[in-house]
This record gives sequence, C-alpha cells and structure tokens, in this order.
Amino acid sequence: GPYLALRQPRPGPVSRSELGFVGRTVTESRVFGGAMLLSSLLLAAKLLAIDDWPAAVATYRALFDSVQLVNVSSFDLLVLSLFFFEPAREDMQRRGWYAAPGVQATPAQVLRLAAFCAVPVVGPAAYVFA
Repeated sequence: GPYLALRQPRPGPVSRSELGFVGRTVTESRVFGGAMLLSSLLLAAKLLAIDDWPAAVATYRALFDSVQLVNVSSFDLLVLSLFFFEPAREDMQRRGWYAAPGVQATPAQVLRLAAFCAVPVVGPAAYVFA
C-alpha cells in the first residue's frame, strides 16, 4: 500500500548492475517467477475446491472481524490488486512490452497488460514469470 503512494516513476531502463543482490539473483530469475506462479495457482485451486462456500465465507467474516492480521492482509491484497496496473505498465514499457509514453499502445499490448491485472495474485505472479 504505502509503496504505491510513495514510489517515483522510473521511465528509463534499469540495468542488472543497478539492481541489488536480491533483485539481480532472486526476484528477476525464472525460477522465482515459476515458484510464484505455481504457488498462486495452487492457492487458486485450493480456493476453487471449497465445497461449502457459505461456511467458508462465515468463517472468513468472523476472522476478518476479530483478527487484525486477516483484516490488514485483506485490505493490503485489495489495494495491491487495484493499483498493480500502473507499476506493471511502467515495467512493461521499460522491458519493451508496452508502448513508450506518448505512443498509442496496440490492442495486443493493452490486452496483455489487462490479462496480467485481471486476476489478483495469479496475474502478477504470471507477470513475474513472463
């Protein structure tokens, strides 16, 4: 949440040498992206396998009302999902996957960005893997 409000756009490309150790060796690796995507797909599968939705929603509501971690985590997921679009578009521009500022994006570029933003957790994980 706060990161999205305080971040400064970086329109120019970022070289690997400018990244810190974790960025260079972990978060920019295909293995990390694959692990994130697999984890998010397993989480989605677990969510879709719920048999008793009314009971699950009632349990979630009770936890949301009584456990601060559930409350804060839920709002954090909401904020990050709603505002993923702009940082993703900016990163796609740096990688050459989206039109540069001032240039009209193609329908395919807009569709690609929309696909990554459409499904919370799975979409951003797929983006990191791509």
